This record gives sequence, structure tokens and C-alpha cells, in this order.
Amino acid sequence: MSEASTLITVRLLGSEYRVACPPDEIDELHAAAAYYDERLHEIRDGGRVTGPERVAVMAGLNLCYELLRLRRDSEATTELATIGLERLLHQVEASLSKISEAPL
Repeated sequence: MSEASTLITVRLLGSEYRVACPPDEIDELHAAAAYYDERLHEIRDGGRVTGPERVAVMAGLNLCYELLRLRRDSEATTELATIGLERLLHQVEASLSKISEAPL
């Protein structure tokens, strides 16, 4: 464990785990653990997956799928924003060019 890390305890499906974490990331780690625990309970309580290991695997896969989908959507949004900004920049440059060419 690094000197800059702090040991914290998180609870997942009723079991406690000690995790090393930088002090400035403790709140985020607690939030992530709470979110993961919520997802674990949803899957376990759904009744279709049994056993804590399978529940953990399914929750992990679901979260990875969610992350990849969000990344894809974010990339698409960034691409659309870039295209829109390039068009706007072109329009501004064209307008400035017309203004600078206009007789005084």
C-alpha cells in the first residue's frame, strides 16, 4: 500500500472488503461501491442468477456494457459537436472575410 493511500472498508452483498484508496478519492470510491452494491442486489434479487460469484460477474459485465455504450455515445456527441463547431467557424470566417473586403 502506498503512503498516499488510506485503507477504507466497503460493503458489497453483505461482505466487507478493505480497499486502499488515495485520500482525495475516498468519496468517489464509496459512491462507486454503493452503486456496485445496488447493482449486485438488483441481479441477485432478480432471482435468475445465483451464487455471489456469478452475481458479481454479471454485474461487472453489465457495468462494462453500460460504460462502453456511454463512451460510444459520448464519442458520437463529440463528433457532432466538432462538426457543428467547424461549420460555425467557417461561417464566422466567411462573414469576417466579407466585412474586411467591404469598402469603407
